[in-house]
Amino acid sequence: MAEIETSIDSQLDLTVHIVFGDLSTQDILDKLEIYYQGKITKRILWDLSNATWANITSDDLRRTVDKATKYSRKGGKTAWVFSKDVDFGIGRMLGTLGEIEGYDYVFESFRDKKEAMKWLDTYE
Repeated sequence: MAEIETSIDSQLDLTVHIVFGDLSTQDILDKLEIYYQGKITKRILWDLSNATWANITSDDLRRTVDKATKYSRKGGKTAWVFSKDVDFGIGRMLGTLGEIEGYDYVFESFRDKKEAMKWLDTYE
């Protein structure tokens, strides 16, 4: 089970989830359920620099996309930051599945947090 620390910057309309440990589909879905009951921001950054998604299966990815569809927010942007190649590849697959499902927001995978922040049109 991964640990996920969340902070919200209302001025930047940005939520940052910093993940530590081995991330599972259930970890993501649990966090999304809690998050969407509170204040929702237009921009979200998932920082997995200190985590791994390496144990996720293709079925888990599909389940994540299917269940997360209800959290789609029009005009929103989500950036994923990965330090490991395998996790970056999984993030890219997740993005492709989201496009196929017709999510109302866009998300992109990055290897660098500063690049992700620039893409989100925010700066540290």
